[in-house]
Amino acid sequence: MLVTLLFGFLIRCCLADYITQPASLNTSLNSTVTFTCEATGVSFIFFYVGQIPASEDTNINRGFTELSQVTINGTIRRRQLLVHAREINNNTYVYCFAAPGDIRSDNATLTIQGLLDSVADLDYTFINGSSVLLTWTPPYTLDNVPITGYYIVNGLVNITTTNKSIIFSATNPDPCILNNVSVSPINDVGIGSSNNISFYYETVPLIAPPVSVVPAIDGQQVSLNISVN
Repeated sequence: MLVTLLFGFLIRCCLADYITQPASLNTSLNSTVTFTCEATGVSFIFFYVGQIPASEDTNINRGFTELSQVTINGTIRRRQLLVHAREINNNTYVYCFAAPGDIRSDNATLTIQGLLDSVADLDYTFINGSSVLLTWTPPYTLDNVPITGYYIVNGLVNITTTNKSIIFSATNPDPCILNNVSVSPINDVGIGSSNNISFYYETVPLIAPPVSVVPAIDGQQVSLNISVN
């Protein structure tokens, strides 16, 4: 009987294997992410945060929640770890530990994106005297953590756009008034750092039309025929 139990235990340990290992994740600050482990040939799966079990109070207080283990089809053990993406948890690695067999999964790293830095290469180009094209380059952001838009302040006017450029137009702009514009990137965390630029609208010079003068003499009278093209 003892030999049978030991033989079964050894077979089970040899067959212990991970089906799903935790994968590294990028996410936004204050979001919640889930790590998953699945294994066969084991009885229990536990998560570790660094070198400390996820179930320890230290990790619970940091926003780690280890869910109850579930069994799938009678053979697969699954456990998940929920993580609140706080600043203290940035660049934290987690892994699974399964027993019997004492098999450890690969490490998975949680990388957290906070507010974005300012846009780069902010510049303007005059289309004409009353229209200005404003362009910029997006700031760096983590993969799979998108920039959702740009918040633009032009004097008393606030604009949100998803484009990387915008055209400002003014009616009878005053070339003596300095225009101050700021551009800030937006993600799920909020509005990031701003970049500012200033410009004066240009006065479009008047173009004198061509004028032709043809004198006409009729007796004592002289007349001028003027045509404007």
